[in-house]
Amino acid sequence: MEHNLQDIKEIHETRDPDEVNRLLQEGWQLNYISHEPSRSRYVLIKF
Repeated sequence: MEHNLQDIKEIHETRDPDEVNRLLQEGWQLNYISHEPSRSRYVLIKF
């Protein structure tokens, strides 16, 4: 499903993979992953 920027309701950033899994189950979409030496960073979008 394709979305437009104006359809974004919320953006969330986290470093917790368990939180990422929970948000994905709630319908969020994973938009960005940054693998850093200490741990990964995730950005999710809710439409």
